[in-house]
Amino acid sequence: MIARLDLDRRLVPPSDVPEPYKSLLVHDHDMTSTLAAFHQHEILLKVLEREADATHCSRVVILRAGEKPVEYGWILMYLDAFPDKAQALILQGVKPLGWILEHCQVQYQCDPLVFFEVSADEALKTHLGTDRDVLYGRENRITSYEGDRLAEVLEILP
Repeated sequence: MIARLDLDRRLVPPSDVPEPYKSLLVHDHDMTSTLAAFHQHEILLKVLEREADATHCSRVVILRAGEKPVEYGWILMYLDAFPDKAQALILQGVKPLGWILEHCQVQYQCDPLVFFEVSADEALKTHLGTDRDVLYGRENRITSYEGDRLAEVLEILP
C-alpha cells in the first residue's frame, strides 16, 4: 500500500486552526460535501497514485472544484467494509469517497483525529496551486455506525 504521506508537520489544537481552514477542517463531516458547499461546485477527483489488493485501496489524490485544486490527500480504504457497488466505484477511481458514500447510501461517521500545519514544499504548492508556505490539514478516520473502519484519510487544504 502507498505509505502515509511523510510531511514536515506540527500538530495544532482545533481552536488554533485559523479561518477559513477551521470551518473547512474542524468538523465531523466528510470533506467532499464540505468542500462542495464551500466552493459551490461539484468536487472532482484526480488520482496521482493508486494501489489496491483484495482488501485495501490506497491512493494519493487531488480534489478539485472544477479545475481549482481544493485538497491534497492520502486515503486508505478498507474495501471489505463497503457494499459491492461502493467497492466497484472506489476501484474505478473516478469519484471521491464522500460522493460514493452518499451515492451508495453508506451510513458512516467521521472522527477527526488530529489537526496540523504543514510546511509546503514546492511539489505540494504545485499540486495545490498555491504559494503559501504553511498549509493546514487533518487526519480523519471514517467508520460505519457499527464501528467498522471504512477509511483513514490525511487531508491538506490550499
